[in-house]
Amino acid sequence: MNRPLRLASVASILVCLCLALACGGGGGDRDTPPITDLALSFVPSAPTPGTMTISMSDSSIAGDVLDLDILVTDIDDFFGAGFRVYFDDTALTYNGFASSGSLILVCGAGCTDFRAELAAPGEIFVTATTQGPQPGVPASATPEFLIQLTFTAELDQDSSTAISFDTPGTPAMFRTVETCPTATGVCDTVDDGDLTWAGGTVVVM
Repeated sequence: MNRPLRLASVASILVCLCLALACGGGGGDRDTPPITDLALSFVPSAPTPGTMTISMSDSSIAGDVLDLDILVTDIDDFFGAGFRVYFDDTALTYNGFASSGSLILVCGAGCTDFRAELAAPGEIFVTATTQGPQPGVPASATPEFLIQLTFTAELDQDSSTAISFDTPGTPAMFRTVETCPTATGVCDTVDDGDLTWAGGTVVVM
């Protein structure tokens, strides 16, 4: 005789549980889903580099990953370069570098040295140079690829951050470009006043 009452009681309990789950379904402990629709772009400060320029340009952007190319424009007998790249390490994470296709690789395997290492937070020390008795290579008026740096953007929507080369004149800073007209000749350091160094800005919209 009591079975209908027991079934009714069970049904009431289930209804209460369903209501409780519905009210608490938001789950205050659930993480906010990541933003997947970032419109990431790189705006170079010299989109059309002029004579004797070391500049930056985006090679590819996939999601929040930026491949940033360092380019050489119109430098005769280009032998190599050393410089620092600065960025906000709270906005970007440096992942590493690539050198395949660099203009100085024409000398063959084993005659070049590429390095791009974090010297400090937000500071990458880069060297990309030919080694040994090798002549420099012509960097034409069309920007030539030297080395690629890869970053992951940590930016939120509607924000931006600068990437720049170091500025000479401060003891802690260093940048140089060398040219070599012949394999047996003396390499020359290009006067920094004759060069243009152009960075850019990473933008998220």
